[in-house]
Amino acid sequence: MRNRVLSVGAIVIALSSVPSCATDPADEAAAADEAAAASGELGAASVASTDSGTTLGAWDCNPDRLCLWDGGGYGGGRLELVPYNACQNLGGYGFNNATSSYFNRWSGLWTLYTDANCTGARLSVPDGQMAAQMSSYWNNNISAVCHGGGCP
Repeated sequence: MRNRVLSVGAIVIALSSVPSCATDPADEAAAADEAAAASGELGAASVASTDSGTTLGAWDCNPDRLCLWDGGGYGGGRLELVPYNACQNLGGYGFNNATSSYFNRWSGLWTLYTDANCTGARLSVPDGQMAAQMSSYWNNNISAVCHGGGCP
């Protein structure tokens, strides 16, 4: 029998599902992300995958996050970042120079940078802004992001 775990604040609820002989890779990835986040290894981000490749895929992005996709049309791998008030290099998440689409579902401004440590050219992404395909200059050319007062 396979169990799913739902975290709600400090409460953890285990839900039983039907018996299964196969393991769902999405469940394994989510569990690995939760374990890494709990141990502090993943920091303020999680990596997911979506096959949607449509504007509807943008709504896979959780509220209060900046979501980056490595494919156009909100498809491929997805990185979700929470506001951190400091520079976050994307290389540590396997997303250096990989962003092709984005959606800012947080109610504040994010800044995307072409170089690590929040240097190089800057792209401002206000709350609610989304791009299904980044322009040729920005496509696969984002190395860091920043939100808040700690941004250069």
